[in-house]
Amino acid sequence: MASCTNAIDKEVSIRDILMKIYPVTCIKVADLGCASGPNAFFPTCKVIETITRIYQQEHWESPELQVLLNDLPITTSMPYLHMFLLSMTGSS
Repeated sequence: MASCTNAIDKEVSIRDILMKIYPVTCIKVADLGCASGPNAFFPTCKVIETITRIYQQEHWESPELQVLLNDLPITTSMPYLHMFLLSMTGSS
């Protein structure tokens, strides 16, 4: 139950920030960690999913999303992030 409450709190926090900065044309999401592998992208992907969901719920025009990764070498994990980002935009 604690993790569910934590996730709700995080979404409320993200929603509060978006309400304060809307309208905005670009949102940058930075992951300053130094993990590697598919799990390294999980937190960033969750933030992007939350931002996308809030924009859809509010019927706002989607902003450009830029993902900034620090200390992450190009690895076999990069296709996972690429596929996720394409699925979020509906591109192929």
